[in-house]
Amino acid sequence: MGLGLAVLIMKGLVLIAPEGTPFLNDIGLDARVLLATVVIGLVATFISGLMPALTTSALRVAGALSDSGERAGSSRGVIRLRNVLVVVEIAAAVVLVTSAALLIRSFDRLRRVDPGVSVDRVLSARVSIPGSRYPTAERTAQFVSDVVTRLEESTDVESAAATSYVPVGGGGFGLGRVFLAEGQPEPPAGADVGAQWNVVTPHYFSTLGIPVLEGRAFTTHDSAAGTPVIIVSRSFARKMFGNESPLGRRVRSWRDENVLREIVGVVDEVKYLGLSDAELPLVYVPHAQNSWGLMLLVARSRTTQPAALAGTLQRVVGSVDPDIAVADVRTLAASASESIASQRYATLLLAVLAGVALTLSALGIYGVTSYVFTLRSREMGIRLALGASRRNLYGLVFRHGFTLTVLGLAIGIAGSAVVARVLRGLLFNTQATDATAWTAMTAVVLLSTAVACFVPARRTAGSDPTWALRSE
Repeated sequence: MGLGLAVLIMKGLVLIAPEGTPFLNDIGLDARVLLATVVIGLVATFISGLMPALTTSALRVAGALSDSGERAGSSRGVIRLRNVLVVVEIAAAVVLVTSAALLIRSFDRLRRVDPGVSVDRVLSARVSIPGSRYPTAERTAQFVSDVVTRLEESTDVESAAATSYVPVGGGGFGLGRVFLAEGQPEPPAGADVGAQWNVVTPHYFSTLGIPVLEGRAFTTHDSAAGTPVIIVSRSFARKMFGNESPLGRRVRSWRDENVLREIVGVVDEVKYLGLSDAELPLVYVPHAQNSWGLMLLVARSRTTQPAALAGTLQRVVGSVDPDIAVADVRTLAASASESIASQRYATLLLAVLAGVALTLSALGIYGVTSYVFTLRSREMGIRLALGASRRNLYGLVFRHGFTLTVLGLAIGIAGSAVVARVLRGLLFNTQATDATAWTAMTAVVLLSTAVACFVPARRTAGSDPTWALRSE
């Protein structure tokens, strides 16, 4: 049964694994896995039966015969051993549940992070413009301009643009360059500022919802014949000019293009690599002034179904040049989701392990509590006969279960504090001491204990006092 369930779970985990997961195609049940499973199962069975076997062999025959059937084999040492095992089980569950709670808390914050763009209703697609048919920068720029113009004329497109680098892991390429302000000496006499170079067309910022904080966005007047211009991100402006306004200042990529470009605008920060990655200083240059042959089209749909624009993109590109096709068509929302797929997968796996551990600890509490109070059923009946209320018996059972849980919590919390430090590198904007995660863990563990104790408590409270008195 276990192997059959393992096959189903394994296939499910492989199906939902993020793209690029190492050795994904090698995951499967083979002879080695089956042999290891059998060996581990046998060892676990041997260990589970070892202590009861030793305890039973140590019993004195006379003592065993003189004791009632219910009491046989229930010495304090045996009960203490059972309790210790349950406490260890609870402690292990606490460590896993705490780790899962921290990762869930981290993933929730990661999922809600502001990427700096509006990912809703945006579709992106890659186009490769062959240099053999578009040998000049002017012809390349004209092709891109024609495609974007026709896209914006489509009834199902709200706005469109082209870019060399799409945010939130959407693809493309951010060219790393270093910049100097006009009049600034070159290193080592002066210090340069690094940033990612992104080539865009007009309406790029409005299409993706990137706020222009100062100055203006690009227009069709920013042509190859016009003044070389550039738009910078807020972090780049701060690194280059401090608290001074960068508008009207000129900068140059001194190791590459080495052209002085006037800063005409400042935009807000954008997460380009993915939701979990840091924001990068960015500079934006008009495509007409720095034409690239590999570009990505971005279009904002008028409806809530941006994927429906795929046909429009293919049709428009084909109408400009039938020999050029679009590739890597995806929504920006899907790109954002894929950028945190590994974190989502790790959180899911740990949550599953925590759920299994919590279930086992609850079963352990249930088994021990049920067994102990089954042995004490005659005592419970006598308590009822002497005037104890059923609420008192409920209290006895729950007190026993929660005593084990509190001990397990104390040990587990100490272990969780150590594990949380190891997890610190995997957490996003979440402290290892996050109060919400630790509170949730405590509440879940206590709730599982309450559920595990309920059935034994109800059975104990239903003891028959007349049977107990007759038996005595």
